[in-house]
Amino acid sequence: MEPFFKTDAKRQALKFDSLTGTRSKRKIRRKDAMEKDLREKGVRAKGNKVAIIELCKQNDVPYKVLTETIIEGWNGKPKGMLQILWERGFIDPAIEPAKAEGFYSNDGKKDAFGNLIPGTSLRKMMSSLIDFINEETLLQYHGKMLGVIVDRSPKCYPEVAGEGIKYSWGCAKEKYRCLPIADKRTKTTIEIRFEHVWTGRRYLPLNDNECLVNEYGNTYVPTIRLKRATKRKS
Repeated sequence: MEPFFKTDAKRQALKFDSLTGTRSKRKIRRKDAMEKDLREKGVRAKGNKVAIIELCKQNDVPYKVLTETIIEGWNGKPKGMLQILWERGFIDPAIEPAKAEGFYSNDGKKDAFGNLIPGTSLRKMMSSLIDFINEETLLQYHGKMLGVIVDRSPKCYPEVAGEGIKYSWGCAKEKYRCLPIADKRTKTTIEIRFEHVWTGRRYLPLNDNECLVNEYGNTYVPTIRLKRATKRKS
């Protein structure tokens, strides 16, 4: 569907990507293209992109190219939040379509007291849509494909999952990183390895987990209390 907030003339003019005819933007060339030019000059092209650029400078090989400015069109591109909300009837019809793009923003507008004005934040309105609320995250989707339930907790509060959880995750990550690369390449082998890391307490027995909980109580909690006490004194 055509963007509602543009005039008919702009919809037609900006339907497809178009070239402006001016070369004004300098861009670093692709690494393989620079390596090819260096080899043609008899230079051994080896190393990362920074090293290849340095070799180009030393051997008079261009490492930058002027690119033509492109005006992005709307055809075949993602609709965007403003267009989706308009199609679902969340955009105020009293606002002129041409002014809607300037009235709404991702984070919304705030009043004199710094409070968000309802109905001005595109992100806020999108998050309130039922289909977006119930949509699975990418992590949850892949977890389901592996037969694992991924539950969400508030960001920066891992202790909601249980005391000592950060230490448990740390132990599991350490075990996983020690696995050979060959065991991580196929779904079958990685599922077997996941069982050793996560299930049956084969790697993290119950008494070890209790030690981690004690470690959490003996180190983390007293540190937080000390910081709070120091902050009150200052």
